Amino acid sequence: MQSWADDVAHTIVQGVTRSGKSVWTYSLLAQLAADPLVTICGSDPTGLLWRPFAGTRHAALQVSGVDDPGAHEALLQALVADMDARIADARRPRHRRDHHRPAAASRRP
Repeated sequence: MQSWADDVAHTIVQGVTRSGKSVWTYSLLAQLAADPLVTICGSDPTGLLWRPFAGTRHAALQVSGVDDPGAHEALLQALVADMDARIADARRPRHRRDHHRPAAASRRP
């Protein structure tokens, strides 16, 4: 199975106001979210970005708003730990690699 995760690691979206950046970004995220090998995760102080993902499998790894800075910190620490584990795993021969999903941080609003 070919995954989006193999093709889209980092992306920057730039443009003037009302040029379609948000529409393009949500379209990409919706396609990525459908892939079982991809988890849409992150920290959004605005409380807007993750609304379309409420109630989905992705929500456990998303923090929104400014009421609980500790939740953002816990999530980011969990994601960094996951990235460190993936980097260590990438150094192993392909047939010995662990394929895992990030563990949810301990607190979510």
